[in-house]
Amino acid sequence: KIPEDQFHRMLQALLAERFGLKTHKESKEMSIYALIVGPKGTKLTPGTPDSHPSIPPTAPGKSRLMALNLKGLCRALSSVSGRLVMDETNLTGDYTIVLDYSVEAGGGSSQEDRASAMIDAVQEELGLRLVPRKAAVEIVVIDSAQKPTAN
Repeated sequence: KIPEDQFHRMLQALLAERFGLKTHKESKEMSIYALIVGPKGTKLTPGTPDSHPSIPPTAPGKSRLMALNLKGLCRALSSVSGRLVMDETNLTGDYTIVLDYSVEAGGGSSQEDRASAMIDAVQEELGLRLVPRKAAVEIVVIDSAQKPTAN
């Protein structure tokens, strides 16, 4: 398995070569969610990257997020919420993280509704909280890109 940082460097080199992609990084203040431990502590189940627990099927009308560590959970929560989720729990290690959530029948299915349902489920099921904040976030800005080169 290739380490994540090495994979990103390889991908960046490939995009630069094939698409003439030029980028730079800058810091921008954005609305984020900070993932913190709730007042009663976590309900996380310790696990290992190799463990494959038996997980019941998802109930009808529910969505499920799964992760093996808090970094993976933050990525999944970011994709559902539409905001970057930053881990501020100070927890390390691997966990078996399964989060089931549903948008109430009358609430609609907008990203805001899904995010609200997910925030509640994070607190109830995992003993963690998502707190809205503003934070300086490093972003990648695309300066230029070309049509891909021929094979």
